[in-house]
Amino acid sequence: VDICISCGSEKGDNYIGDIYRIRIVSKLNNCDLLSVILKTNTPNDASKATVPLPDFYEREATLYNMILPVFEKFQKDYNISNQVFFKHAKCYKASNEFLLLEDLSVKGFKMHNRFDAFDENHLQLALSSLARYHAISFAMKEKQPKTYIKLTKLVEKSVLVDFFHPMLEGITAKTISFMKDETVIEKLKNFSVDIVSKFYSFIDSSTAHPYNVICHGDCWNNNLLFKYEV
Repeated sequence: VDICISCGSEKGDNYIGDIYRIRIVSKLNNCDLLSVILKTNTPNDASKATVPLPDFYEREATLYNMILPVFEKFQKDYNISNQVFFKHAKCYKASNEFLLLEDLSVKGFKMHNRFDAFDENHLQLALSSLARYHAISFAMKEKQPKTYIKLTKLVEKSVLVDFFHPMLEGITAKTISFMKDETVIEKLKNFSVDIVSKFYSFIDSSTAHPYNVICHGDCWNNNLLFKYEV
């Protein structure tokens, strides 16, 4: 076989680490035997100083190694139909240094242009997929509460809020600058005080009960792939 390595995404698609596509190609007939995506913890100098990369990768590894396998088994144990079964990319290996994932582009999946707003079809697909994912948490709380609690302990602390602290303050200040209603401005100013603590309270599972679920955590355009009918 030949091993062919290329960029796994366009420049600007990914902000943390590097993404490569690795193809295992047969020398006999030049056909791809396997194509995988490698996401590596290789920060540039700027992100080294600002981004808690080990925490991010450890959280992703926890999801692929410990949470999604339990979710998948739960769905199979209760004979969830294929129409509502929550599916995800196969993970071959996950650690706090790299992720090795199924290359979904082989099956025709691609990223939506992040500069174009979602239309209704894209939005419905994204939300319905999230709904299937969240439904597992609700069902597991009912059927296997002890297992669900063990899983939530693995992701109890957010690895994003502290990182986004400057961004949250900047967005709030920018929003205030556009406002003319003094009542709204005052509310936004009050909200911006100790904003990180407020966000931690928003994602505290005890305050969200009975609607708390294990969330995606970073659900935006570039973390979603779509397959289009031709």
